[in-house]
Amino acid sequence: MSELSDLLQKFNVTKLNTFQEKALIAFLKSKKNLILSAPTGTGKTLLMEMMLYLNNGKGVYVSPLKALCDQVANELGRVTSVQELTGDVYLDDSSDVSANVVVSTYEKMDSILRRPYSWLDDISLLILDEVHNMRYQKRSEAIELVLAWALEHGVRIVVGSATIAGLSRVENWLNAEIISHDTRSIPLYEFVKYGTVLISSDGKRYQLDRSVIDFIIGKGKNLLIFESTRKLVESVYYTLKGRYGNQVEMFHGGMDWDTRKKILSKIESGNAKIVVSTTALGQGVNLPFYAVWFRSMKLPEIENGRYKGFRYLDVTEYKQIAGRAGRPRFDKEGMAIIEAKNEWEARYFLDTYLNGSIEQIDGYLSLFKYILVQLSRRGVADFNQLYSGLRYTFSLKDVTQKQMLDMLEIMRSLGLIYSDGVNYSIEKFGTAVAFTYLDLEDVRYYKDKFEKKEFDILEVIANSPKVREQSKNNDVLPILEYWIKGDDINALTRFSSNLMEKDIQNIIDIATWQAYSIYSLMKALDDNRQYIALKMWLRLEHGVPENALNLVQVSGIGRKIAVFLANKGYTKKSEVCSDLAKVKELMQNDEVMQKQYWRVQQICEKTTRKAKRQLNAKIENFDK
Repeated sequence: MSELSDLLQKFNVTKLNTFQEKALIAFLKSKKNLILSAPTGTGKTLLMEMMLYLNNGKGVYVSPLKALCDQVANELGRVTSVQELTGDVYLDDSSDVSANVVVSTYEKMDSILRRPYSWLDDISLLILDEVHNMRYQKRSEAIELVLAWALEHGVRIVVGSATIAGLSRVENWLNAEIISHDTRSIPLYEFVKYGTVLISSDGKRYQLDRSVIDFIIGKGKNLLIFESTRKLVESVYYTLKGRYGNQVEMFHGGMDWDTRKKILSKIESGNAKIVVSTTALGQGVNLPFYAVWFRSMKLPEIENGRYKGFRYLDVTEYKQIAGRAGRPRFDKEGMAIIEAKNEWEARYFLDTYLNGSIEQIDGYLSLFKYILVQLSRRGVADFNQLYSGLRYTFSLKDVTQKQMLDMLEIMRSLGLIYSDGVNYSIEKFGTAVAFTYLDLEDVRYYKDKFEKKEFDILEVIANSPKVREQSKNNDVLPILEYWIKGDDINALTRFSSNLMEKDIQNIIDIATWQAYSIYSLMKALDDNRQYIALKMWLRLEHGVPENALNLVQVSGIGRKIAVFLANKGYTKKSEVCSDLAKVKELMQNDEVMQKQYWRVQQICEKTTRKAKRQLNAKIENFDK
């Protein structure tokens, strides 16, 4: 009893609810895998944090969002050591991990598990949140590969979600015990709004005598407004800002992470009364919203870089976003309001979202990705080892031996793997593909390009499958060309009428990933053009011309200063610091750069002090 009291005190909790008690007892009294199925607001995240704290050995928490990872890392960091691994999937940046708990996203954890990091052997518990995301093709492969790894390595699994349909299939796959709870600890009242009337799930009607915003903030509560696109989020934000001032904030995936963290902090403190957001705040995050208002129930649908139109949210997506309202520790009830534009929509929303059923979980793991990941982990395996490993997957249990043999032959013909007739081993090229997170479509595209004696590497990147997915049917080559010349992101919007600044940032980020991938693939193939690819990766990473590469990597210089100085003929720090008076004059004559000269001066002064210390040390050694 005293141990439980100590645990609650550590997590600043007075008591556990019935579901939490039941789940914690199941976790402590057996070693079984667990499925935590309970509505939003029942304290699943807190429960998972406690399990990670109580676990013997290294624990891993995996979630769909950086925001949720950050929240869990902050909470757990008060009671144990935590390391957050949420960087780019293609970078080898996770080898040194000593913390008791690792917090990561689906895709980053998948990429980590493909590498031979020694700390992976110490993992004894893997907790994967919001497992319902398996039903979305873009997230499904990573989730399945992470869970299949845990099953194969005997690592205990705990998964959770508020919206899992087809629980028995997941239960059988994970050989897990279901801990379920049907009632939300904080009641959520759901309505469809048509005109000035709120309609509940049972058809009762309530008259609104003011706007939704004034109704909610008039109660002294906070409101989350959902919009379908970043452009709409920004438009609504600026409109509301004019009326409600600093009470309004916006949040979307297009903002840099530091800005998003500041906004999250403001929301958590209760100082942001009205927040306009995309689905970026749609899962798991525990924030003090009393109500969620869906001004739109549609999301843009993009396929191969082409805008196909809008689709309605599915029920799972709606339930997850609606679940941000009425959270424990903040409120005793919550509201979800869906805006209908006409009578037909009102009826459709009532039938589909308030009274409809959530969708089934599905799996999308490809046989190509399974084999690639297996061999990147094992190095060598025979056919039986590869085929028997399918039993740990959700999607591939019905694959025939012939289907696997056919895929192995495709991969062998592409130079990804080697077979001596008995065993299969991964080639350097295959390892590079696995580590850079590419798929079969990417491999075929790049192999075809590499066979040509000459090609424009930036053009190859601009037309690659992954970049085209983000292009919205635009020619992005000019965007990339002017980015590496030093143009700002906002200036690059001139090349498209339908790309916002964040869309362009996404294109640049993915192009950078693809440039690094080309470098890795060429290095594995001993292709001399790897050095051209390396240089292009660095230029895309920093957004500078080739003659600014040395300067931009000097700590404190930054992109704008590096480009400015390179254009004036300075390409190295030593050149800048040895001609500081002239550099000062040039920068003082530039309206933007005159405010940045102090940075250059500071860097050169540090260099001078360091040189003096080194000289004095040499003199001392000589005297001795």
